[in-house]
Amino acid sequence: MVSYKIGNLKFEGRVFLAPLAAVNDLAFREMSTKYGSALNFTEMVNVNAVERMNKSTLKMADTFKDEKVFIQLFGTRLDAIKNTIRILEKEYDDCTPSGFDFNLGCPVKKVMDQGAGSALLKRPKKIGEIVSTMRSSTDLPITAKMRLGLSPNTADHIKIARLIAENGADAIAVHARYQSQGYSGKAHWDKIKEIVEAVDIPVIGNGDVVDEDSCKNMFDISGCAFAMVGRGVMGNPFLFTRLNSFLQDGKRLEQKDKIEMFLEYLQITTKYDVKFSYIKTHAMWFTKGINGGASIREKISLAENVSDLLAIFKNHQKS
Repeated sequence: MVSYKIGNLKFEGRVFLAPLAAVNDLAFREMSTKYGSALNFTEMVNVNAVERMNKSTLKMADTFKDEKVFIQLFGTRLDAIKNTIRILEKEYDDCTPSGFDFNLGCPVKKVMDQGAGSALLKRPKKIGEIVSTMRSSTDLPITAKMRLGLSPNTADHIKIARLIAENGADAIAVHARYQSQGYSGKAHWDKIKEIVEAVDIPVIGNGDVVDEDSCKNMFDISGCAFAMVGRGVMGNPFLFTRLNSFLQDGKRLEQKDKIEMFLEYLQITTKYDVKFSYIKTHAMWFTKGINGGASIREKISLAENVSDLLAIFKNHQKS
C-alpha cells in the first residue's frame, strides 16, 4: 500500500476522521481506526481550560494505545496555546498526540463570540501568529482547519491558506463552506482546488463526502491529498472501509449492519469512561436509515442508561 505523509508522519490511507464535537469519544475513534480511518482528530479542546488543568477538558484529549490522532485546539491566547501543547505532549499522561490541529472554522456563535473558530478568519495576522506559536512549541506535525471565509463576499481563502503554510503548518484542512452556510448548502470543492494550487503543503479536503462517489469526486475536482469525513461517518464508521476499498481498487463493499455496529461501539465504551450523553447521541445516529429507525429513536430518547439502550437494540434485533 502506498504511504502518504504529513510532516514526518506516514499514513496507509487517505481518509481521515474529522473533528466532531460530542461525537469523537475514544470508543468511536477506536472504531473509526479499526474500520480504516488513517488519522483521527479529537473534538475541539479549549486551550484556556487545558491551561487551567480542567479535568473534563483534559479528558477530551485522551488517546488510546497506538492511535494516530491530532488534538484539535481552539482559542486565541498565544501563551495558552503554547502551554497547552506542552501540557498535552509532555505532562498529561493520558494523551499521546501524533500532532496538533487548530480550529479556524467552527461557525457556532458561542465559539465565535470568544473571537475563536471561524471568527479568526477576520484576523489574518492573528492566524499567522497562532500557527507560528504552534510551530515553535512542538516538533510534531501541525495543521489548521479553516473555512473559506465568513461569507462569499468577504472570503480570502487563498491569503489565509498561504499564511498558514508560510508560518510552518505541515498541512491545511479545508471545510469548503463559508461560515454563513453553517452546514447547509453545497461544499465548494473548486475552492479547495484553488488552495491546493496556492500552497506547497498537503491539503485535506472536507465537506459533503458521504459515499464512494462523492469521495472520489472531491479528490478529482480539488486535487487534495486527503479527505476528511465528518457527518458521513456519524453512525457508520464502516464508511471508512468502503471508501478505502473504492479508492484502492474500485470495489464497492456491502454496507455492514448498523445495529451490529452500535452494539460493537457499546462494547468498546466499557473500556473507557464515555459520557452517557455521547453514547445516546451515537445510538440516534446508528439508527439513521434503518427499517423502524424512527420508532427506535423515540425509545432511545427515553433511555436513562446503557442497559436501557442495550435492551432497545436487542429487542429490535429479535423483532
